[in-house]
Amino acid sequence: MPWTIEDVDKHNKGLSDKAKQVWIKIANAALKKCMDEDGDKCDMSAIKQANSVVGKMEKMSDEEIEKVIKEYIETQTFNLHGVEIFSAGDWNGDNYNEKDLESMITAFNEVGFKPPLKIGHNIKQEKKDGQPAIGWVDKIYKQGTKLLADFIQLPEKVYEALKRGNYKNVSSEIYWDYSKGDKIYNRVLKSVALLGADIP
Repeated sequence: MPWTIEDVDKHNKGLSDKAKQVWIKIANAALKKCMDEDGDKCDMSAIKQANSVVGKMEKMSDEEIEKVIKEYIETQTFNLHGVEIFSAGDWNGDNYNEKDLESMITAFNEVGFKPPLKIGHNIKQEKKDGQPAIGWVDKIYKQGTKLLADFIQLPEKVYEALKRGNYKNVSSEIYWDYSKGDKIYNRVLKSVALLGADIP
């Protein structure tokens, strides 16, 4: 699209001018998110979300309405597929071959945690508990000698920065000989750091 004020009556008739403005903000935000993620039936999904929000507006004050719009847009997260995060080769004096990549993929599905995304390899950051993740690795898979990942729950600013290439450099942190119960995994993806201008 995006939708304009003239489009609102086609999807929700009888709204006040204020409700129409809210409808446009919600619908266009939802449409952008869906299309960026190559979603299906994005128009229909965005219309439903906008109709749901304006349907609750009658009992809200202006302040509450602005808060809902802000929270809705700010809390939207995005997904990004097929990001290269690692490859076979020598890294920090350690050799990784294709079998190691396959071991990481197997372990990913068995160890019971999703590796977080973070900004950089800050040692001070490592020593503090409770640092927020800026997203999560939802899936990893191999393409030739490369290891690719699907990132989920990215804040919009991080998602847009990745799309623009501001974080072309990423660095995977890997556990060696990770144990869970009575099983030891040769290689396990621990986290992925977005480096930006830093060298991997």
